Amino acid sequence: MGTNNDTGNRLDVLDNQKCVHIALSHIRHRGKDRIMLNYPYDSSVNALIRQIQGRRWSSTRKAWHIPPDYTAEQLNKQFAGKITFYEDGTHNQPEDENSANAPLPEVRNYTEALRLKNYSERTIEAYLPFFKDFVEAHKGIDLSGQSYHEVRNYVMRTIEQHGYNMEQQKQFISAIKFYYEHILGHPKLYFPLRKELQIDTTVLRIPWEQLKGEISKIQSPGTKLIILLHYGLGATLDAIAQMSLEQLKEVLREQNSPKTNIAPFIKQIAVAHYEAAKPQKFVFEDKQGNPFLPETLTQGIRRACAQYQLAEVYRFTYLHAARQANHSEQTRKNYASTFLSFLKHYRFRHPATITNEEIKRYLVHLKVKQGLSESHVNNAINALKFYYQQVEGRKTEPGLWLRPKRGKKQPEVLSMEEIQQMLATTTNLKHKLMLSLLYAAGLRRSELLNLKINDIDTARNVINVRGGKGNKDRQTL
Repeated sequence: MGTNNDTGNRLDVLDNQKCVHIALSHIRHRGKDRIMLNYPYDSSVNALIRQIQGRRWSSTRKAWHIPPDYTAEQLNKQFAGKITFYEDGTHNQPEDENSANAPLPEVRNYTEALRLKNYSERTIEAYLPFFKDFVEAHKGIDLSGQSYHEVRNYVMRTIEQHGYNMEQQKQFISAIKFYYEHILGHPKLYFPLRKELQIDTTVLRIPWEQLKGEISKIQSPGTKLIILLHYGLGATLDAIAQMSLEQLKEVLREQNSPKTNIAPFIKQIAVAHYEAAKPQKFVFEDKQGNPFLPETLTQGIRRACAQYQLAEVYRFTYLHAARQANHSEQTRKNYASTFLSFLKHYRFRHPATITNEEIKRYLVHLKVKQGLSESHVNNAINALKFYYQQVEGRKTEPGLWLRPKRGKKQPEVLSMEEIQQMLATTTNLKHKLMLSLLYAAGLRRSELLNLKINDIDTARNVINVRGGKGNKDRQTL
């Protein structure tokens, strides 16, 4: 009944509006003749279109299509005064011509090439929208003259902006590769797939030495107990919400080991919580004896983290997520430090409560107010973008992560004489070897620190660098 009333309301609204015009395009869709309806999206018009027998929605074309035996005259009689249908003159056009405008030559040639290569209609439908967007984004630009790096930047930027899943990424990349490799005859292009990260922060254990200092800041024994169980023992909030008093006793018995000193502390806090809250069955329950919802515990943790500025909880949460993303140790430390500076700016509010507009203001503050370098601002963007997109799962508009333009500066390079003088004045043999390796082999600091004796191949006079930048191996010297 509710659906009928909603539909009726939409039709009443349409009656009070001007007559809508819809163009009819004759197309081939999945091997069948169909008529596609071209009009700007309108929920009121959609309600009327659903009255047409045999209508179907195409998710690839983002449009309705109907059987080919309908005529504009028949439809105008059926929807007199509400919709005016007219033929747009695209009879028997190829499948990619789904609007009143003729397709661009590149799109027409692209479609013909796909058919000549015997690609299926389903594959053609999947590739065309990606290629059309590519052509539209490069209007007035010679596509054949685009360098690999220009095409790659467009591909990676588009994947990031639209948040394509793995399947969409593969289709998008294949569509672009087909044009350059099969139509233009360029060498094979390689584009990295943006992996879908599975970040799980529901289970996180913070070392007791770090957590103890944070717990001491909190006044409420109930909040202390929640954080101890969640971050100290790694219990999920779902398990804590349903935890009975008997289960808590069992947990304490399991933790009562000489290897850990957390059990006595938890017991002390649990007793204080019991005396203050007087729970009957569940560790955390309301006045009616019902267990708290996990969402209630989440809100409690967020309030405590903000009120008592629990920086270690934030830091370990970030490090735990960055470790799952296979970030290097140095990257994890840099990002976590940058993330904490961001939270400190907003007085350690929980990051989930900080809006996109506030994130943008902070990035502007770094550049304009503090006058930090482009690399520093870019590092902040990387750290915040990773957290909000991969951990919080927040959808952010591309304009939020506008990066400052990097200036081109000449690097400061020491002359041969200066390097020789530096080595000559270094008396410590170990330090002299370190400096010699850095300059002679072109090693990064982290690569030098991780260098092992068996990485030096004296027989071939090469040094094997293991797990360098980007976790890549290479040879030097």
